[in-house]
Amino acid sequence: FSTAPTKSGRNDGGGSATHLDGVCNLYSTGDGDLCLWYFQKYWGSHADFYVSDNNLNNNTFSSLGIGQGSQVGNNAESAWNYDQHLTARVYTGVNSTGTWGTISPSSGGDFTSTFINNVESFIWT
Repeated sequence: FSTAPTKSGRNDGGGSATHLDGVCNLYSTGDGDLCLWYFQKYWGSHADFYVSDNNLNNNTFSSLGIGQGSQVGNNAESAWNYDQHLTARVYTGVNSTGTWGTISPSSGGDFTSTFINNVESFIWT
C-alpha cells in the first residue's frame, strides 16, 4: 500500500499560474514544486510550478534577481525538483513535444546543452 501522491491533478494542462508564488515549496507530504532558474547554478530569478505547464512561454520568472519578469520558456538554465515522489519531464517544445529529459525527485542541476534555454513545457510522471 502506497501513500505517495499520484500525478493526477498535477497535469492539468497549464493551470500552474495559480501556484506561482515565488517560493520553491516542499510540503510535509513530500509534494513539491519544480523550480526553474534564469541562470546556471540556481542563480538569478526563479519560477516555481506545482502543477505541470504545457506552455512556459506564458510564464515569467517571479522571484527577486536578474531575469525577474523574463519569459520562462527558452530562458531557463538550471532546475531543481523539490517533489520527493514525482519525476518532472521537461520538453523542448510546447504541449510536451520535442526532445524530453527527466529531473528525478529531490534532484536537479544545470541543464545540458540540449535543454539550456530550450525548455518550453513539462509534465509530472
